[in-house]
Amino acid sequence: MRKLNKVLALCLALVMAFSLMSLSALADEETLYTVTVETRVFSDWSIYSNCPIEVQDSDGNTVATGVTGSDGIVTFSLPEGTYTFICTPPDTYQSSSESRPVNDSMNNDVTFDLWPILTKHITVSAYDESIYQYYPNATITVKNSDGEEIFSGKTSSDTYSSADLGDLAYGTYTATLTVPDGYLCDEPTIEFTVNSETGDQTNYLIKIRPDESRTDVFGTLTVKVLDENGNPADVVVTLLKGDPDKISSLCTREETDSNGKWSKTLEPGTYGIEINSDKDTYQEVTVTLGKDNYYVIKLGDQTEEPVEDEDPCDPYTDVQKDAWYHDAVDYAIENKIMTGTSATTFEPGSSVTRAMVVQVLYAQAGKPAVSGSSPFTDLTSNWYKDAVTWAYQNKVAAGISDTKFAPDQKVTREQLATFLKAYASFCKLDTSATASLSGYTDASSISNYARDNVAWAVASGLISGRTTATIVPKGTATRAEFAQMMMKFGALK
Repeated sequence: MRKLNKVLALCLALVMAFSLMSLSALADEETLYTVTVETRVFSDWSIYSNCPIEVQDSDGNTVATGVTGSDGIVTFSLPEGTYTFICTPPDTYQSSSESRPVNDSMNNDVTFDLWPILTKHITVSAYDESIYQYYPNATITVKNSDGEEIFSGKTSSDTYSSADLGDLAYGTYTATLTVPDGYLCDEPTIEFTVNSETGDQTNYLIKIRPDESRTDVFGTLTVKVLDENGNPADVVVTLLKGDPDKISSLCTREETDSNGKWSKTLEPGTYGIEINSDKDTYQEVTVTLGKDNYYVIKLGDQTEEPVEDEDPCDPYTDVQKDAWYHDAVDYAIENKIMTGTSATTFEPGSSVTRAMVVQVLYAQAGKPAVSGSSPFTDLTSNWYKDAVTWAYQNKVAAGISDTKFAPDQKVTREQLATFLKAYASFCKLDTSATASLSGYTDASSISNYARDNVAWAVASGLISGRTTATIVPKGTATRAEFAQMMMKFGALK
């Protein structure tokens, strides 16, 4: 009997030992939590499938990966801890991540609302600053901030030769020009940033100029102008290339020196010369490689010609007398609402910025006294501060945020129409006019906020199409176009 009791006691001890071991094993086993990750498109909350998801622990180690299914969902079983969930869409949506704890007291669901990658349309041009001409067929290479090459190609061969980079995502880039043989370039690599302040269609210039010592690439054109008495004439020589009746043929306008001479280093070819923008003086000249091609032009007896009034555009060598915008620039200069970009240039083709717009409208309003201030913290130049404050206080312009005005941001044509309509309201003009935009093939690209403003501007004669079929609402407005609009606006008043 005693032996039986000992056996039973031993068995009971063994059972208890095994039970404790099982309980210990259960205690050592980790509890796993189910985490559901969902991806959807922010704009309409639609399902986004086939999206890679990576899970990293608090040390940055990858502990799980997966791809969302057709329902936009992927699940993971994870022990308690803090994890980072990384969403990397493979196409036009932005990557994102979220760090969060996983435990039994949390809602362990993760939702990624995918935003589209923001872009702006960018072009890059090589620009011969000696003759104010875009240089065709120049090689441009573009890299992103990681040093990855994203574009390599040539500028086009049309009037505004440029390399079209397409739509670039927000970020910082470098563009490098392979300098054409025979040319010099002070800055062959430029850096530019694409962000909310970048124009919707922006062109960046890399400036070049001929190396005058390279007679194996260039020739020299020298023109000496004599008056009717054979004395050196103080005149303006206009250099043209191509059809003299087209504005795109203008290369440069420069004065003769004290000896009546004007000289330029040029690629070989046929050019045209005009004196004082008089088409009757036009003649073709030829530049031969490696030679100084010398021409003498003697003016006729002009003593009986009537003396014309002084042209306000005379100081500006880049404004031709027969240019479509010449009268508008005259108006802007005479009415002191615009000035040149230097003593000798107006830069009619340069882009208009937000600071320029409000400064011109402020000048058109007579530059009234300004008191108080604006809420904008990015006004770094004094020349436009009063104009911005005036425009803000009179509801002619608002900022791009509560504290940012973005004075250097380029202005599109639809934005300029919006500025002008707001200014018309300030002037208490009737702004009820409207026009159909159906004749423009790109009317659908006008932003919703700007549609009525563009329709009013077209009806009021302030804006017309850049071609008969396109109004190019998101194209950057030029100084020439703005001068033209202000001249027409003056007629409304």
